[in-house]
Amino acid sequence: MYLIKVDKQASFGDLIDLLDEIQICDIPVGHYAEVELTEAESLELSK
Repeated sequence: MYLIKVDKQASFGDLIDLLDEIQICDIPVGHYAEVELTEAESLELSK
């Protein structure tokens, strides 16, 4: 299972590019999901 977590700096185009790569790699539907970043993850990314 792949979890897709995007931060506020990611653009819609970034997400589309990522979904294109998932399709190119032939990852089946149901094996990935977009989820929210936790507060701890957001803090870690801002360092």
